[in-house]
Amino acid sequence: MEGRVLTLVAILLGWPAVAVSLALSVAGITYQRRILMLAALVAAGPFLLYLCMTPRFQLAAPIVGLLLVGAVVAVGRRPRFVAMALAVPFVAFAVYVGAITVESWVRLRF
Repeated sequence: MEGRVLTLVAILLGWPAVAVSLALSVAGITYQRRILMLAALVAAGPFLLYLCMTPRFQLAAPIVGLLLVGAVVAVGRRPRFVAMALAVPFVAFAVYVGAITVESWVRLRF
């Protein structure tokens, strides 16, 4: 029972922040606004810090976070594709972790 509650809390509290971060990243790159990318980085921070503490992602999460920092720096300074290329790993990482989360939640439920 405790595992199900923790999974539900992670889905309700963690994933909305990830969705907001993804939306802010898209808006920041589209409109070339560094403040939006910085807000995306702040919103993604707890998610990435949490994943840094898990054995499975302890190496990947800091790298993805640093690439997102690079995307913040690249917005406004370089062509748009550089910021997009630096932000894509966060999107892929979030989708991958989301797929793992949904799969484990379905296994617990059924």
